[in-house]
Amino acid sequence: MNKTLIISIVVALIVGGVGGYYLGVGKGEATQQEKLGGLVDLVFPKPPEMIRSASGIVTAVNGSSLSLEVGDPDDYLPHTDGTPQKKIARTATITPATKILLIDSTQIDTQGNPKITELSATDLKVGDAITVRTDKNVRTETSFNVQQIEIVKY
Repeated sequence: MNKTLIISIVVALIVGGVGGYYLGVGKGEATQQEKLGGLVDLVFPKPPEMIRSASGIVTAVNGSSLSLEVGDPDDYLPHTDGTPQKKIARTATITPATKILLIDSTQIDTQGNPKITELSATDLKVGDAITVRTDKNVRTETSFNVQQIEIVKY
């Protein structure tokens, strides 16, 4: 009987230890997520709901309409597996009021400012990396008129 009691206590301790370990690990991970969540939000803040500019690559030029591939604002956290950020398509329309600027950082004036040249819509081509500025929300609007287009030369 004494042997049975000792075996029962040992089994109960093993079962209790294993169960407690797994319950503790799960709780520790949840607590760790809560602690790290605040730090991640501090280092990589969520993009605002209203976004009025977007940077991307021109994928097509059709008259005054530009097809763009821009980064998805909902996919803003770094990918630990090395995969690239998701891309979304947007259509930007050039109006007569649209300013198109080439910002050439290879040519600096005496005040340290890059040379800025105004371009025309015919200067834009597929493959150009541009930034568009608009009064619409580029997060939700798939097509919008553009107030300004910037091409930066490095």
